[in-house]
Amino acid sequence: MSLIEYVSQSQQKQRALRRTMGVQLFACRQQLRQTLMHVQEKTGVPARDIDRLELGKGDVGWGYVILLLSYYKRTINFAKLLKGGSDLDRKKTPEKASILQVKHKRK
Repeated sequence: MSLIEYVSQSQQKQRALRRTMGVQLFACRQQLRQTLMHVQEKTGVPARDIDRLELGKGDVGWGYVILLLSYYKRTINFAKLLKGGSDLDRKKTPEKASILQVKHKRK
């Protein structure tokens, strides 16, 4: 389920991935109506880093992404994200859902 229909137009795949994922993280936080400071207190992720992740700036701190996804009760479907979809799914149950779902196709 996509929270916001947004796909970065960047030709660089890493940049496009960061931006698209960032917009979705921002949408999760806004949907919960939580401030950067509140999420920082709950997750231990510095507000400055949450902001940078949401903006798609700099290197992605995957540990921080995992903490945020866990707090928001979301997963990422990277296969969809890389194909142009912006997909952060709700976890079905905390113990059954994997935080990062990556599907690889063999040629």
